[in-house]
Amino acid sequence: MEYYQPMIALNVYLEPYFREEILRRVLSNRTGLPDALLQRFVSEVKAQVKVSGFRNVLAAPASLFVRNAEKPFEKDSEFLRVILECWASTFAGDIPWLKEQFVSLGFTPTELAGEYPDADNAFLTGWPKGVTYSKLEQEIKSRNSALALSRNEIALLAIWVTGFLPGPDASLED
Repeated sequence: MEYYQPMIALNVYLEPYFREEILRRVLSNRTGLPDALLQRFVSEVKAQVKVSGFRNVLAAPASLFVRNAEKPFEKDSEFLRVILECWASTFAGDIPWLKEQFVSLGFTPTELAGEYPDADNAFLTGWPKGVTYSKLEQEIKSRNSALALSRNEIALLAIWVTGFLPGPDASLED
C-alpha cells in the first residue's frame, strides 16, 4: 500500500536557489494570476510571511519577501501548495502538452495530481523505471526544442502534473 506524502516532502528535491526562483517567479507574475488563485496567494502570504517594516509584505522588496517566505515554503504544506499552484499557472499553456509527454514516458498521474485538495496527503513517490532528471530533460527537449524550461522546471512540472515525487533513482546518471 502506498502512502501519500505531504506537500513539504517536495523540499527534499529542491535546491535552495530553485526555491528562490519559484518564489520570485510567483511574486513577479502575481498580477497575471486568476482572481481566485490571487486571493488564495494573498491570504496565505499575509498569514505566513512577515517582513519587518512592511505592513503589506507584498510591498517589500523582492529579496526581503523571498528571504522571509522561505521558511513557510519549507515548513507549511498549505503555503507550499498555494505557491506551487501559482507557479504552475505561469506554465498553463505548456502543461497539457507536457502531461502528454510525461504519460508517454511511463508516468500515470495520480487522481490528486494538479489539484491537491489535501496538502498533507499530496504526493506518491517513485518515477517510472529508467526516468532520471537528465533523461526527462533530454526527452522533453528533444520533442520540443523551442520549449524554454530548465531541468528543474521540467522536473517540478513532472511532479506537479503527475503527483509523483522522483524517488532515489531519479538522480542516477544515464
